Amino acid sequence: MIKLGKINNRDVEYIKTTDFSILKGKLPNDNWILLAIADIEQTNEIYELSVICFDHNVRYVCGTGSGGTKIDDLFDDQYLIRLFKTGKELIPENMDDMPMTVWSENFEEEFWFATYLANEDNVELNKVVCINLTDVDYENKISELIVKLKTGWTPDI
Repeated sequence: MIKLGKINNRDVEYIKTTDFSILKGKLPNDNWILLAIADIEQTNEIYELSVICFDHNVRYVCGTGSGGTKIDDLFDDQYLIRLFKTGKELIPENMDDMPMTVWSENFEEEFWFATYLANEDNVELNKVVCINLTDVDYENKISELIVKLKTGWTPDI
């Protein structure tokens, strides 16, 4: 993983991979935000990513790219799978530790959201890990966005 900078008191790291074995031990173990970038046809990869991210206690999931909605859905499904495996019921009290999931096809908007708006009550989210599953490299784009955000830029939403 490459540390690209810090924005809004959050370290921003980036990795482009579909080899999830290299993520074990490199992902934070708590208080972190995932910004996942995927294409619509990457269902299996998104599912595998959800497993490893839940194993590392991801607290907020932002999905982007043409597969953004699949990221949102499959991460929600992963939580429910784990909930049911423990024998817990689907009731509000059992949903308290469910990570929030959001998505947008607009990469700049979702990056801004992950670095500024993604929050959780009583927990300081201090790292954004950008995991890119696509063929397109986003490292330079993220570095450029960090600079733009530090100068006050916000997306047109």
